[in-house]
Amino acid sequence: MQRRFCLGLGLLGALLCSLVAFGMQADSPSREVADLATKVQGLNEQLVTRSKEDLRSYTPDKLDKLTTRIRDLLTEFILSQLNQTPMVSKRALARQLRAVLGEYVVAQEETNTPYVSRQTLGASPIFVTAYLLYRGGAGAPNTKAVVQAFVRRGAEYSAVGEVGNEFDGHGLFLTQVTAQREGEIWYLAHGVRFGASHRNLTVVLYSFDGLKLRPVWQKHDLPRGELNISDRGVELKYLDMGRYRKGTAPYFRTEKFRFGQSGLVPESP
Repeated sequence: MQRRFCLGLGLLGALLCSLVAFGMQADSPSREVADLATKVQGLNEQLVTRSKEDLRSYTPDKLDKLTTRIRDLLTEFILSQLNQTPMVSKRALARQLRAVLGEYVVAQEETNTPYVSRQTLGASPIFVTAYLLYRGGAGAPNTKAVVQAFVRRGAEYSAVGEVGNEFDGHGLFLTQVTAQREGEIWYLAHGVRFGASHRNLTVVLYSFDGLKLRPVWQKHDLPRGELNISDRGVELKYLDMGRYRKGTAPYFRTEKFRFGQSGLVPESP
């Protein structure tokens, strides 16, 4: 009935009806997001410690089960959105993830997640997503980092890789950089450890070749670390704890790396 009515209105009427139909379709994911947000945030609340009673119930088994459940729900949701709306924008998907996580989204000073990147590798459309799950207390949260790759082959997307353990208990920023190997996509990730007295910095270069998402270069727990990224490579500045403890100046060390076939290659002094 609606279709016959739209056809009878001519070109302008058909356009208006298409916009109405699009709005109706957009409303359905909104309800889906709201329902999932209620479920995910209810589970996430159990991962937050606000009292001694919470700490007593904060067992490794409980932590693992709840974290896995939330991650599985979010993976299912991402796949659902990609397969239902293949042309979904990366910004729209990031907004949806932010809405699902709600009050448990980690502060923007510590992360640029939820993060979504949309690329093409060969003939395959690819999405790479990243988010932090907030766990533990406010002073030094025990965050869980999840970085995943989704590839469409044929009619549907599937999850084909996951990393992120290097940033558990850290903030997390992702930046896509130019891959130096054909058939790969590279992401430079960095974040500061929560609760560390020297704001220890971890930096990891991830590679995705369409089949596997993996780290190809990494530096961990650099005290008072600072990172500068350029098209050519990166510069790291951090506190040399050996020299600092001995009182031997200069206390800070600077290292420069350029992007190369193996990842990040030290530059000659």
